Amino acid sequence: MGSSSFAMPSLQYLHEHHELLCIYTKPAKPANRGLKLTTSDSEVFAIEHGIPFKTPKKFSSDEIDALKNFRADFIVVASYGLILPEAVLNAAKYPAVNLHGSLLPNLRGAAPIQHAILNGDQITGVTLQVMTKEVDAGDILLQQEIELYQNETHSSLMKDLGLFGPTLLDEFFSNYDIILNNRTIQDPSVATFAPKISKSEYEIDFKSSDAIDIERKIRAFDGKCWAIFDGIRVKILSAEVISTDSNPECSRCFFGDVIDKYFTVYTKKGFIRLLTVKPEGKREMSGIDFLNGHKYLLKKCCN
Repeated sequence: MGSSSFAMPSLQYLHEHHELLCIYTKPAKPANRGLKLTTSDSEVFAIEHGIPFKTPKKFSSDEIDALKNFRADFIVVASYGLILPEAVLNAAKYPAVNLHGSLLPNLRGAAPIQHAILNGDQITGVTLQVMTKEVDAGDILLQQEIELYQNETHSSLMKDLGLFGPTLLDEFFSNYDIILNNRTIQDPSVATFAPKISKSEYEIDFKSSDAIDIERKIRAFDGKCWAIFDGIRVKILSAEVISTDSNPECSRCFFGDVIDKYFTVYTKKGFIRLLTVKPEGKREMSGIDFLNGHKYLLKKCCN
């Protein structure tokens, strides 16, 4: 059961080394302003390899009965996107297992990869856990960690973490009886959480955010962040922190002002340079090119 690119290496591994009875994935959803339905990578994989697949919006009693009829040994979940009822978790011979994109009990929830970047974490990883009714609270079976270098984007880190899935699954299936009997119980008192990201979080407000936090946000949301410059909505695709100093050279600068020709913006604390942007209705371009076409945005008192 999986829907995002995080699941694909594990799906490929299971197809090559085990018998896949069925692939469950989220239903196709509208994209490009609702003009076209896009299917998940898992559904495309199932079609290409002739594997039965299902795309339930929820698990009704009929869906649960159909799942039980497969008489599967294991249910493996990786970034599926649906909350699974207890009857689904108990539908196979052995407990359902889940690949989660963090080192549990750190970052339980729907968006662990984004929150690892937002937090500026130095280390993250992947956990193979037993699934329980409480989300991401099940016993830990195996873990693998990765060091972060503070230049990862959501998509690059998801790709890197997804590659750990086959390694963990191979180790698990080679010794599953021993591993299931030596699981580690999570300590809920040290758990942290990574709730689902809302669209409202994509907006960047230079007046209320630090340069470091803004730069992390741009990488975590990977092409979805935007800001308003004189009524123009501009997506910010990449940026770099120029300074964490909160005092501008010009005493007449205010938060949100563009202070040089390189599209450097004054924030609540520090300065951030917008390297790559995409104005609404326009092509992707460098921040410098955008500013060349909108020189009136440049703070005159600084130049």
